[in-house]
Amino acid sequence: MAYEINPLNYDDGYANPLNDSYPNNMAAFGNKLYFGANDGQHGMELWALDLALVADFEASPLQGVPPLEVAFNNLSTGDFDTCIWDFGDGKTKTMCGDPVHRYRQEGQYTVSLTVSGAGDENRMTKEEYIAVEKQHAFLPSVIRP
Repeated sequence: MAYEINPLNYDDGYANPLNDSYPNNMAAFGNKLYFGANDGQHGMELWALDLALVADFEASPLQGVPPLEVAFNNLSTGDFDTCIWDFGDGKTKTMCGDPVHRYRQEGQYTVSLTVSGAGDENRMTKEEYIAVEKQHAFLPSVIRP
């Protein structure tokens, strides 16, 4: 993943989000990471690093028989405040935490997570990520004398 680092110039109308009294400092505001340095001679230099939203998740277990209860872990990064989970079975959930979802029918399920915030949005889709397998009936053996 590549990030673009942009030097900022106070003459361009940027306010200093860092306190000039600290010679080397970092702070995150919105989707930007600001960092600055003061060499003692030329004053404070300030740069901004854009932090893009990146949706990501993992789940466990990935396969089993119905009803299969799957715990999802939101691994997304960036400044997001809205998350929409699509579990692939017609059910969705709006939460940025770590949901648990129960799959009741056999099949392969594609799961996606969309994160958004500060005017940005990103989606991660994992094709056929959850496999709910047919439950086989257990027939006991009949022992004949």
